[in-house]
Amino acid sequence: MQLPLNIPQIDRFTDDELVRFCLANPELNIERDENGTLYIDMSPTHLLTSSNNSELNTEIGIWNRKTKAGKVIDSNGGFS
Repeated sequence: MQLPLNIPQIDRFTDDELVRFCLANPELNIERDENGTLYIDMSPTHLLTSSNNSELNTEIGIWNRKTKAGKVIDSNGGFS
């Protein structure tokens, strides 16, 4: 499900602006680093989804060890 993101048209948030931004988007996990860069984290999956993903990764990993087809990468893997 995609959620709308309410971002004011400014380059950098003051502390008060960041609080207002967070309050305007309570469904998001928002962090700001020491340089003022904002990070929006995805919510973790629920227990059943996580368990199913682990089982699937295990089966694919076992298959890949037998076939040596390549690398198995979980959903947190990043590509640049």
